[in-house]
Amino acid sequence: DAALESWTGPEHTHKDYSMNSCWYEIKTISSGKESVRISSLEQLDSDIDGSLIVYSLERMSPSFNGIKLNDLVAQIIDLIPIAIQRDLFLAKLELYGYDFSPEYDNFVFAVTDCVSYKVIEGFPRLVRRDIPISVSRIQYEIILSEIETFKV
Repeated sequence: DAALESWTGPEHTHKDYSMNSCWYEIKTISSGKESVRISSLEQLDSDIDGSLIVYSLERMSPSFNGIKLNDLVAQIIDLIPIAIQRDLFLAKLELYGYDFSPEYDNFVFAVTDCVSYKVIEGFPRLVRRDIPISVSRIQYEIILSEIETFKV
C-alpha cells in the first residue's frame, strides 16, 4: 500500500515518490553517461532532505536475457497480493501510456549500476528561492563525479 500510494510520478507531481518525511527522485541514464538530467526545477527543490536514485542501463539485443518492460511489470503484478492494489498499479502505468504491447519486448536492458545520493544542504541543485521569479522553466544536468560525497 505505502509503495503504491507514495508513487506519484505518473500523476505528474514533482517528486517520483514521497512518503512520511522523505522523498525520492528516480533517474535512468545510459551506461557510461557522466551526468544525470534534472528535467524541472522542482524535482530536487525541497526544504526536506531527499534522495536521488540513478540507475545506469545498457541497451542489449532482443535475444539477451535482460530486463524487458513487460516482464518487469508482470513480476511486479505478481508481487501485489490484493486486486485493488494491482488495479491501482496498472492505472498508474496507464497514466504513462503503458500497455502490454509486444513492441516493448524488443527493448532489453542490463542494469549496470544503481547509486543513491542524499539530497541535503550543500547538494548541487537549483532551488526556487535562488531563481528569479520571471524564470519559469529550468532543465539542468548534474555531473555524477562531482556528487560522490553525497553517495549513500
